Amino acid sequence: MPGDVEGTYGPVIASGSDAVRVWSMRGRIDERGAATMLLTATAGGGCGGGGIGALPFQDLGWKKLGHFGSLGSGECSGIGDPITLTLQGVVSKQTATIDVQLADGTSMPAQIIDTGDPRASFFVAVWAAPPWEVMTARDAAGAELETYREPPEATPTRASTTSIP
Repeated sequence: MPGDVEGTYGPVIASGSDAVRVWSMRGRIDERGAATMLLTATAGGGCGGGGIGALPFQDLGWKKLGHFGSLGSGECSGIGDPITLTLQGVVSKQTATIDVQLADGTSMPAQIIDTGDPRASFFVAVWAAPPWEVMTARDAAGAELETYREPPEATPTRASTTSIP
């Protein structure tokens, strides 16, 4: 990977694996905001992505954020491997758990990673399928702090052209 990966995205703060995929997450919080990078790998290949974004409660000018700061989601597939889906980002320190509701009605927890920074924690979820629809941040007592819904995909529009000879 070109460039200074650790300088841009921070050290590896979490990693995990299951029968098909391994993953590692880098993260840092500084004066530029929060940066995350998530890499996944399977026998059929690997994927990764990251970015630098906003912290929870940051005022972006066009929107003031709540308990979720910036977040990213991804999809990766390799030859002969199931699709790997991912969520990663930053969340407020008041958040004790994050429930991820999947399209089939099941849910799973996201892993929260506390690096000791008082401004925010990181979160990550890596799974096979189906896609996610809703994330709910909860405090230590289980009360809902904020719910974030996957934005609907843009509906493609058809343009038609008529040619007059």
